[in-house]
Amino acid sequence: VAVTRKMRKKGCGREQIIIFVVSMLIVGFLLWYINYLNPHFYKTIWQLSARGDIMGLSEYIASFGYFSAIITIVLLAICNMTGLPTIPFLTVAGIIFGIIPGIIISWLGEFIGCILSFVFTRFFFRAHAEKLIEKNNMLTRLDSYSNMKSMLIARSIPYSPNILITALGAVSSLSFKAHFWATFIGKWPSVIIEVFLGHDLLNLAEHGLRFIFLVVLCIAGYFYMRWRKNSKNRK
Repeated sequence: VAVTRKMRKKGCGREQIIIFVVSMLIVGFLLWYINYLNPHFYKTIWQLSARGDIMGLSEYIASFGYFSAIITIVLLAICNMTGLPTIPFLTVAGIIFGIIPGIIISWLGEFIGCILSFVFTRFFFRAHAEKLIEKNNMLTRLDSYSNMKSMLIARSIPYSPNILITALGAVSSLSFKAHFWATFIGKWPSVIIEVFLGHDLLNLAEHGLRFIFLVVLCIAGYFYMRWRKNSKNRK
């Protein structure tokens, strides 16, 4: 009760409070349950990730059977909340589950992590950010660009720093609803490309042509966005 009252004072709406409380309970339970199933789980995941042993990581997560999908979602959510690299687990999802199921599972993990990170950051830092924005003209101008379209574009860019984008959105005037839908839609293209690239890179002999096509597509998209931005600035 005390937490929900504090959240209301900091500008968190009712739907955010519900998400905050329910998600904390679910994530907390899953983290405990994974550790209960295997007390060495987190240590093993960390060691395999640190070594860059993607195949070993895939085999280890796959050893949990049907529960491996939930584990992958939880790990991706945690990475998006903490700023840890998501690339290993996006690649693992494509290897274990295949391209299409891997994309769906990866999208769920990234989406959940971004939403939770947004709520947490807004809860702890929005009040302080408002005071800074009011006193700084540059920050006020930057805050005026905080809208659903900008967030959707940012979320659509592959390998973009999710935690930074989430933090900027959370301390801005962007509404929770706008962030929710921008993330819901925007994470699809970035996750699709990231899972495809990770999967094909490890299977280069079989999918080399598709890998090269996706890399060229990403580079072309990047330069197109830069050209479009420069064109708008000139106008």
